[in-house]
Amino acid sequence: MGLLPIHHKLPQWLKSCVVACALSGSPLIVSAADEIAFIIDTSGSMVQNDPKNLRKPALKLATQMLPSGSKAGVWLFDTNTQRIVSFEEVNEDWKNRATRATSKVNSRGQFTNIEKALESGSAVFSPDADSKTIILLTDGQVDVSKDTQQSTASRNTILNTLLPSLAEQNIHIHTIALSDNTDKDLLQRLSVGSNGMYSLARSADDLMSIFLQVFDQSIESDQVPLEDNKFTVDPSISEFTVLVFRKPGSTPSILKSPSGQEFTKSNPGAAQWFSDELYDLVTISTPEAGQWSLDADIDPENRVTIVSDLELNLEGLPNNIIQGQQVTLEFFLSDDDGTISAPTLLSLLDIDFEQSILTDPPKVLRAKVTSHTQGVVRTPSNGIFSAKLSKTLINGEHQFSVYVDGKTFKRTQTKRARVLSQVMEHTIIQGNGDEYQINLVPINGLTQADSLDITASIKKPDGQIQPTPIEKTKFGSWVINVPPDNGKELYKGFITIKGKTLDGDDFEVTQGPINVDYTKTLAAIQSEPAADLFDTLDQGNDEKEIQEVEQALAPPEPEPAPEETLVDEPLAEETPEEPAEEEVYEEESAFEENEYEDEYADDTGLLDEQEEMPEENTEDTAIEETEEESGSNAILYGVIGFVNLLLIGAGAFFGRRWFKRKKEEAEAEDQALLDAVNEAKTKATEKLQKKPEAPVEEPEPEEEDDELTKEANKISEMLDSIDDQDETA
Repeated sequence: MGLLPIHHKLPQWLKSCVVACALSGSPLIVSAADEIAFIIDTSGSMVQNDPKNLRKPALKLATQMLPSGSKAGVWLFDTNTQRIVSFEEVNEDWKNRATRATSKVNSRGQFTNIEKALESGSAVFSPDADSKTIILLTDGQVDVSKDTQQSTASRNTILNTLLPSLAEQNIHIHTIALSDNTDKDLLQRLSVGSNGMYSLARSADDLMSIFLQVFDQSIESDQVPLEDNKFTVDPSISEFTVLVFRKPGSTPSILKSPSGQEFTKSNPGAAQWFSDELYDLVTISTPEAGQWSLDADIDPENRVTIVSDLELNLEGLPNNIIQGQQVTLEFFLSDDDGTISAPTLLSLLDIDFEQSILTDPPKVLRAKVTSHTQGVVRTPSNGIFSAKLSKTLINGEHQFSVYVDGKTFKRTQTKRARVLSQVMEHTIIQGNGDEYQINLVPINGLTQADSLDITASIKKPDGQIQPTPIEKTKFGSWVINVPPDNGKELYKGFITIKGKTLDGDDFEVTQGPINVDYTKTLAAIQSEPAADLFDTLDQGNDEKEIQEVEQALAPPEPEPAPEETLVDEPLAEETPEEPAEEEVYEEESAFEENEYEDEYADDTGLLDEQEEMPEENTEDTAIEETEEESGSNAILYGVIGFVNLLLIGAGAFFGRRWFKRKKEEAEAEDQALLDAVNEAKTKATEKLQKKPEAPVEEPEPEEEDDELTKEANKISEMLDSIDDQDETA
């Protein structure tokens, strides 16, 4: 039989799958340009809001998890600012000093001088740093003196002078509010205005989780999935760090290697074991490859971060997104030579994407990103996978996760973002005579003010809706006159804003209603307590009323053209479209495994325009499964199954060679071999799709069958030749 020699080679190929991830190269160290300043409040109010001083273990954890090569420093502030850990490159000595310095965290200060703290923490950053981040934790308000006017002036300086300067320097401010009494509006404006992240800790117990979220936003760190307290270490990983949270009274954690060796706090062996009353942080260099396990409490915050020369990158996701903005999320693998684009390696990947809208309970969208067409994996030519997001970006907090399974290695990355449904703030002011006006100001940090195109409309008390002029002032605001021509009652304003984000992305969003209530005096309206920025934004918009306004202002539909007499003519033969060279995954087509709750789908309409995905395995469904045909096609099914297995084995074979040899030397022959495999598979598939005119009990081998055998033998010889060249080299 012509297939026997090839079948005999399969075990050797399968063995190569085991070593496909024996990747070479030096360990990947995070860019030295990543710089972080921790600024921690030590004012006296912390006695009530953080009675257990949980700032200490949270700060210890954050500093211990910083990767070597980054730069960081720690400041405490109240009336004055004190640097307790110098701003230097992070190494073991720096981490030890940071751990000792956390003992200085107290709650004895009198005032809360946030302005001075921000000035001190931001002054140390390098001008050419790749990323500059401030993590600000406070439980209070700007309080610099017993004179409230001085405190008000300091707050205004922070927002109007200091924040624009920090944003211009590309310094991101992640703010953490540790109390409902905190000036949340200030912290929210600091984060939005600098493209940072805002978090509210309802209690000090939330600090640990929030510090981890902020850490993920600040530092790119690869992780491997931790499932049922088990994780896989591949040979490319030069170091891993396990974070294990412990419950009060729980037994000591045990880390087990693939060979059965146990690591504990009392017997750490070669591990670096950092322990606190709330968690264990264990680092192992040059770890044994295989499956590791934890004998410890299962906690959703447990994680395994790694140092590897095979890295998963997640890009294109800002911390703050405008509803109606299209975001292109990109993810790709890279090594020391840059983005990995070899189709022979990318064809092995299974990539899953998950988007969670962090409501209670969360709403989750899952999708398989890797695309398969008739069993052949299509990969982007530049190695960068893309997901275009728009409809799923609704008001609120979102979490995005990417999981990569490369058969012999796994990687995962998670990021968060906040979607804002409003980009303009409004106040009601006095107009001409007894008229009220709507005054609109762009929220700092979201849009390019000079790109904004704004239209407005008013819904009157009688229900009439009409467009209304809007005027831009010399102060950078927009004004809408709302005359009470329908009586002194409630009028509602709506605005549609088109423009560009600070990153240059287009967006369009409609805000409203904005209530103009003539039943109240202007003094009464203006004396109403102002809501925090996010409280205002989280109120969202009344989509039902917005839809009503859009329908009322929509131009009338043109009358249908008169029907034409149809003449039967032969249809032109359609030319099938060629698949795009680069794969871009959009919501309507890429999310082929959506898992929405029915209620969520109905509420958001996210599934309204989902395209129907083509059924897989079209080769099989095109064939009538009769007993007569099964006999005639048996050998062809065998060839197809074999070629599929051949493709998988060859892909793993390529993975090994990709990291052993220079890409430019291997790429041409790899692609030639891949083309040969796909050609053989195509011929086999075409043969199966040819329906025989009459059943034949015992078909004789045809010439096409012999040709398939020749193709398979040709592939085997190519693999043997390449393997011999590798061994000789």
